[in-house]
Amino acid sequence: GLPKAVVFSRQLGEFLRNMSASHVAALHCMDLDHFRAINKMYGRPGGDHILKEIGGRLKGLLRGSDPVARIGGDRFVVLQHEVKRPSDVARLANRILLEISRPVQVGSELVSISSSIGFALIPRDGHDVETLMEKAQTAVIATKERSRGSFEPEQAEWN
Repeated sequence: GLPKAVVFSRQLGEFLRNMSASHVAALHCMDLDHFRAINKMYGRPGGDHILKEIGGRLKGLLRGSDPVARIGGDRFVVLQHEVKRPSDVARLANRILLEISRPVQVGSELVSISSSIGFALIPRDGHDVETLMEKAQTAVIATKERSRGSFEPEQAEWN
């Protein structure tokens, strides 16, 4: 039920074209931890059910103006339009982690999931869709290598 990467890229591009010079925004990239194992254990229908549930949770968590998309596999992105301070980015990341970590009912079982999050800050990390998506995805990979199920608040610092 979420837009795909192409639609999100168009939304992000439009946002970047209309963004004021003093504005700060954040691109959050989430990757579900150990999703291959979950998919293997519960099969593709179970994995798809989990992805739909997580997508719905993300949509419900965000303001209407903050778009969310599934950009492939078990990876999601959120554009946080209004960022006044780094703690705004960390606060949303914490809310996302908590929401994703709530168990999902798959058949008769409750499945626990965690996620790792990386960020790209706009304009600090770039001014175009490709650069920002690459930075956010690189940041989530770095987070997964250090500590799955978390995010690194220092990625959101801009001072």
